[in-house]
Amino acid sequence: MAEKEKLRKDGRNAGRRNPEQLSMVSFDGILVHSDGKIIDATQSFAKMTGYSPDELAGTDVLSLVAPGLRDLIRDHTNSGYEGPYEVLILHKDGSGHPFEVRSKNITVDGRVIRVASFRDMAERSRADDLYRTISDKIQTGVYIVQDGRLCFVNSLLEEFTGYDRSELLGKKGMFVVHPRDRKNLRDQAVRMLRGERASPYEFRVVTKSGDIRRVMGTVTPILFNKRPAIMGSGMDVTELREAQEKLENLEALESSILDTIPHAVIGMENRKIIFANNAVHDVFGWEPQDLIGQSSKVLYRRYSDFRETGNRFYGDTELSKMHLDEVPCRRSDGQEIICALTASKMAAPDNIRKAVVVFEDVTERKKAEAALVRERDFAESLIETAQALVLVLDTRGRIVRFNPYTEDLLGYTLDEVRGKEWAEIFTDEKDRLFRKDTARAMISETRVEGTNTVITRDGSRRIVNWNSKALRGSHGERVGTLAVGQDVTEAKESERKLSENYRRMRLMSSELARTEERERQQLATELHDRIGQTMAVAKMKLEGLQKETGSSKITVSLENIVAIVDQLIRDTRSLTFDLSPPILYILGLAAALEWLAEQYQEKYGLPVTFKKKGKNSAAPDKDRAFVLFRCTQELLMNVTKHAGARSVQVSMRQYAGKTEIVVEDDGVGIDPSVIKAPKDWTKGFGLFSIRERLSFMGGRFFIGPVPGGGTRARMVIFDNPDDLENSD
Repeated sequence: MAEKEKLRKDGRNAGRRNPEQLSMVSFDGILVHSDGKIIDATQSFAKMTGYSPDELAGTDVLSLVAPGLRDLIRDHTNSGYEGPYEVLILHKDGSGHPFEVRSKNITVDGRVIRVASFRDMAERSRADDLYRTISDKIQTGVYIVQDGRLCFVNSLLEEFTGYDRSELLGKKGMFVVHPRDRKNLRDQAVRMLRGERASPYEFRVVTKSGDIRRVMGTVTPILFNKRPAIMGSGMDVTELREAQEKLENLEALESSILDTIPHAVIGMENRKIIFANNAVHDVFGWEPQDLIGQSSKVLYRRYSDFRETGNRFYGDTELSKMHLDEVPCRRSDGQEIICALTASKMAAPDNIRKAVVVFEDVTERKKAEAALVRERDFAESLIETAQALVLVLDTRGRIVRFNPYTEDLLGYTLDEVRGKEWAEIFTDEKDRLFRKDTARAMISETRVEGTNTVITRDGSRRIVNWNSKALRGSHGERVGTLAVGQDVTEAKESERKLSENYRRMRLMSSELARTEERERQQLATELHDRIGQTMAVAKMKLEGLQKETGSSKITVSLENIVAIVDQLIRDTRSLTFDLSPPILYILGLAAALEWLAEQYQEKYGLPVTFKKKGKNSAAPDKDRAFVLFRCTQELLMNVTKHAGARSVQVSMRQYAGKTEIVVEDDGVGIDPSVIKAPKDWTKGFGLFSIRERLSFMGGRFFIGPVPGGGTRARMVIFDNPDDLENSD
């Protein structure tokens, strides 16, 4: 209280000391303040605000001013501004009242005191209310800027900015303008005030909530309260601009869609072209701009086609849309094409016919369809005339169709079995598991090959080799199975008979080999026991006769005869060994092979070594030993004749119930074609003979080149022929 009283005293002293200055600012109410605090107030000012002078003393002066005007008061106080201006004073009851203010700074005892006089603007407020009422009735936002500050706004401006009037008044004129538009707005406003621009300009405002609104505005100079000011008006065009942008985007989208459609889209009015998209160049060879204004008959092959299409579309008044699959048309270069035409009428006055027509070039498609029909007919003819079973099943293995050959073989007509499961009718009940697996495979797999027995209507059984393939729809889904079968019943029977004959031939060949060996043994025995012994006796008698005679001529003749008989004995012994070497039967196969190696080395000068590998085991029987011996002899003869080898090695190994003999040389090698099958039977027949003889005896023969040069032949014969099936 003491401080307030002191402030009041300072204010009264200021008035007494400067009566002429107070008279200059003498209005209805006077307020004295310093450093932002009220020092004193007249009774009339207190009455204006609803407070008592005591309540006002010491109060913050800005608390009496509307928030939007506080920066203005602070600026005027700091700058010492003395001109009149308007403020909105807040009444004690919270309402706002307009006042005209004039202020002046006074220095008292070195202290700056500001004296402000207030004039009630009630009468003026009534005029303002009338002005505001008028401005609120128009559908634009209205504002007045004076001294760079907003001093008036109407309700519509409040509405689209989101600010209350109290928040706008006193703010700078660019307060709600978007920062990026302020410079351009200032330039446009200056041009309009100078008369250099008459049309409205567009700018953006930022609302209280942060939204961006578009405003189309104008400005004009006015006198407001007898002082120069600028009145501006702005229309919120946000929705309008958005609608325009959507329309522009829609038009751009429509244009882009039309340009991306691969078909020619043409707009017509009374059958004259008023619009064409870019695809008309691809379809008709025309540039879009070259078609505009022309009659649409330029698109047709003949005038009759043009007339007929028009009569069909325009002749039926109830027809709003039309689609034709084939319309003869022509390109700009005269080339004839086929188009699918889709036309749609557009709303227009009675005397005007408007339509949008789409031309799709289907020339290649029609050619492809025709080719497909030809291929289908050709395939149908092949199926109908094929001498094979052709069967179509659905995804569940049910019969869809089959060809006449299948019908003749099975004894059923298609109508009798269509829709029935193939496996249930034509497969043996005993073959149930195979039947289900095969049917499942035929339905699920892409391609299946197999053989099974088909039972015909009369109960006969036919063996069929099947080759099936999946049938798929346009989207790749499986729709069924196509199976093609070949009746191999007779071929299988012939194969069986051939196999039986081959088995018999093997038995006969084996028996022949044994018979041959017995004959060889018998012949060798005869040569040794009879002819050999006879020649030996003859030699002994000739030698005795040689001793008894004394004639030199007779002696010489006898010596020659003895030499000849001696050579005959040696040849007979050698022939005996060649026919049936006794060593093979007396000492066994290994000893016979070692003797054979020595014989070849002695006769042909070819270094042949023999080596027996592994532990001793049971030797093969006499027949198998004879075959192995003769085959080894044949291989050594081939090496001698053809290989050009420097050395040969023969090895024998007995293990796990089988005997293995390997003949390996370091010669020129062997022609692979001779190994597979001889084309010239003068070459390779010996190898073929070896393979067959071993096969008859339950053995195998392998021959091939050796890395670095040479040939390696391997013979394997089993003590038990059944082991051949499990061998590698």
